[in-house]
Amino acid sequence: MTVDVRSNQGPAVPAQWLRRTPKEASFEEIRRRLREDGYVYVKNLLPRDDVQKVREEQVSKISLD
Repeated sequence: MTVDVRSNQGPAVPAQWLRRTPKEASFEEIRRRLREDGYVYVKNLLPRDDVQKVREEQVSKISLD
């Protein structure tokens, strides 16, 4: 199965190939990576429980459509 993953900046790469941006990165570095890669991936930036809650809410909304 192939999944077309997209971001606001266009096509995105599969998660295992994402280049991580350190939490300590400067705003300049974050902007550069967004410009170059089309995404910024900061692992564990948001609390896991918060991310899971949003995922569940989104799946619930999609299921109702």
